[in-house]
Amino acid sequence: MKGLHSMKKLKESSFFIDAVALTFAYAPRPVFRLFYPYSATIEMTNACMARCDLCNVTCATGRKRGMMKYSDFARIIDFLPKTTREIYLNYAGEPLMNKDVFKCAKYAKEKRLYVYISTNGELLDKFTPKEICDSGVDDFAVCIDGPTAQVHEGYRKFTHFDRICAAAKKLNDYKIKNKIKKPNTIFQTLINKQTYELMDDTLALAKKLNFDEIDFRTTYVPGAVNSEWVKKAFPNFKNIEEKKEIYLIEKEHDYNAYEKDKKGNYKYKNARRFCSFYNPTIFWNGDLGVCCNDPDGTLVYGNVLKEGFEKAYRKLNRKNICFMRYAVCKPCFKSCYYNIGVKKLR
Repeated sequence: MKGLHSMKKLKESSFFIDAVALTFAYAPRPVFRLFYPYSATIEMTNACMARCDLCNVTCATGRKRGMMKYSDFARIIDFLPKTTREIYLNYAGEPLMNKDVFKCAKYAKEKRLYVYISTNGELLDKFTPKEICDSGVDDFAVCIDGPTAQVHEGYRKFTHFDRICAAAKKLNDYKIKNKIKKPNTIFQTLINKQTYELMDDTLALAKKLNFDEIDFRTTYVPGAVNSEWVKKAFPNFKNIEEKKEIYLIEKEHDYNAYEKDKKGNYKYKNARRFCSFYNPTIFWNGDLGVCCNDPDGTLVYGNVLKEGFEKAYRKLNRKNICFMRYAVCKPCFKSCYYNIGVKKLR
């Protein structure tokens, strides 16, 4: 089963996404329950050892730090409706900080769910390749942003490029030696002003490390659009103008999601009119969040562990979400048709 990330091989159809969003908003509940949610994000933790230059999560202050318990995870999986086919085991933190992450993945696979994990790779060597492969996780993305330690560590501060590359190659070599297909290992890399001219070198590194796939991803620059909201919501997120200068690609590029209007202000290219909300977020403590642009958990509608998924999900205001009426919608990166370039390597 392919994950939703793989659907980005083709540019998303605005007509299709808008149709999904309007169906989400207006479908009667009996019809709605036949389709939603197709996928869900389950947060393993909201703690992280890295301090990535453009990450606003570490500037969020409104939510207590914590770790998803395996017993709670199993209950959440059991609560999910039959419509759910995919789960993503990462959100506002580094999932490999949770020692039970692959135990959780294995439980989800026993329930016949597609499982995706994205990691900064700093703790990858804390788990054996056998443990990772035996979990059955389908897609496993390691974030390496650039072909050299200088470029990568300049963005992903407090991570170690050589350590991550060595652990990733060990996993990939183990797969090759033992002829194991899963997980599909993904070299996930952000394309911005620092990296877009290094894409060929980055691709060469991914091949050298024996990854199965490379995903080139557009970079979200907080504050590029609606900077006043970002300053208010994340007061600890500093130097917005400086970071725009460092990371925004000024010229037209496949992986540049931004363009300037007549006044010289940045806006998203091909901005969406509606939000489909196909992927609800379940925080480490069971709270059900509205979207992935809300690391502080300002929009929480119930708790899956306390009342089950259906009762909590019923509280969501579908029309407000669809028409993007919340404050967190204003600078939302998902409101544009950003690009992910997927290339199979093996």
